[in-house]
Amino acid sequence: MKVTFIFPFILSCFYLMPTIAHSAEKLTIVATEYEPFTSSKAKHNGFVNRVIKAAFEKKGYDVQFKYRPWKRALIEGHDKFDGVSFSFTNKEREEEYLFSVPISEHREVLFHLKKTNIPDWNTLEELKDFKFALTRGYTYTEELWDLVDKKVINSDIIASDISNFKKLAAGKVDIFPMDEITGWRIVSSELPVAKDTLTIHNKPLRSTTGHLIISKKHKKSAELIKAFNEGVKELKDSKVYDDFLSDLYKGIF
Repeated sequence: MKVTFIFPFILSCFYLMPTIAHSAEKLTIVATEYEPFTSSKAKHNGFVNRVIKAAFEKKGYDVQFKYRPWKRALIEGHDKFDGVSFSFTNKEREEEYLFSVPISEHREVLFHLKKTNIPDWNTLEELKDFKFALTRGYTYTEELWDLVDKKVINSDIIASDISNFKKLAAGKVDIFPMDEITGWRIVSSELPVAKDTLTIHNKPLRSTTGHLIISKKHKKSAELIKAFNEGVKELKDSKVYDDFLSDLYKGIF
């Protein structure tokens, strides 16, 4: 009777042990809609979020994503979430957040109507006769925001990329700076009739990189960034990152 009782107990413990041993620490990352890099509608939640999840999994973390508008994501990233996906390089933001190693590359360009003649330019001040559409909370460049603050450049600032493209297509603004890949994705999916009327200037506003950011207020910020950076390195060393990048260029996101 004793053996009959003890054996099932030992057997049940045996099956429970692997589950306990491999229990991953859960992380919640706040993200925004920025296809094809991060989106609740995209496969794998987009390229950047696929990298974030896979890199953390390499280090024993289980990641889930919650979506918020960009400005709200930055605010709630300080106390409600374990990180924010994702941010371009930003000196001002680096005062409040730790930035990971680069996980994506971006070319911000000036979208405009084909019929609008945007001249070759060296400084943005040379474009002061044009009205810019800008999305609230975005980085762009210090030069651009400085000219906007000084009212040298006339701008219309709202919270939606899609609405900015609609204004551009309607001729209510002249220029909309946007990541090249994301911009054309929005136009193709949301404003296909405007695709043939829009173009980009041959000179980019800037080239930059994308990063996971974690608030310095997070008690484990340094530990998490270190683990994530190591995970990214492992993805790149094993060529998995290259496979993800290939999928990005194929358009699966």
